[in-house]
Amino acid sequence: MRHIVILALSLSLIYSSLTADDSEPYLNYLSNGLKQTVSDRTNQIILGSALLGGFLLRGQDIPLRDSIQPDGFMSKQLSLGLDLYGNGWAYGAAIIGVGALSYREGGKSQMTRDLKYLSTSLGTTGALTYLLKWTVGRERPNGNDRRSFPSGHASASFALAASLDELYGNMTGLPAYLIAAAVAAQRIHDNKHYVSDVVFGAGLGTVIGKGFSIQYHKNKETYVYLFPTNNGISLHLIF
Repeated sequence: MRHIVILALSLSLIYSSLTADDSEPYLNYLSNGLKQTVSDRTNQIILGSALLGGFLLRGQDIPLRDSIQPDGFMSKQLSLGLDLYGNGWAYGAAIIGVGALSYREGGKSQMTRDLKYLSTSLGTTGALTYLLKWTVGRERPNGNDRRSFPSGHASASFALAASLDELYGNMTGLPAYLIAAAVAAQRIHDNKHYVSDVVFGAGLGTVIGKGFSIQYHKNKETYVYLFPTNNGISLHLIF
């Protein structure tokens, strides 16, 4: 249920971006981003590997769960922190942080563009994750409900990591990917998901973040600024 709140927040930011000046209608942006997600060769490899890995691991899901559950592999405090990260607060914090940083660097135009990319990645990931959950109807290992496949914590945290990596490079992206991997592991530790659930969820979130980044980079604008100097005029390009 709390992932629906994340999705609603993302969609509200998308709506706000629609009210700003934009050269591309949002439905075209969404459609083109989805096309890039499924047509990009690297994404096809990532998603194919996640599908294959999830399929191969299904036969080992229960033995792996039974071997892990007696003792677990992380502390209660770490598990709680990672659960909170993957369950919502990280995405709101990221949206606020990206918005503030983008506005400082490039004003309203860059803020709108960056938030449009991030919120669309997270919103699309949430929508597709829940569509698959309700369609597949796999029971969780703890028996709480039938929304085990794929893991929403894993898909959302990897979509966030992929988006941050595209926005700010490896210095931000790599730590975000490591945290996302820890979040995925926590879902297994906490008996909320099977290994195959988190493997596919990680792949799904990654390809969506990367797919929409292709459209994001296509739409980036180049700004030209002229500044007077002692020796004449200085030309600055921001892109």
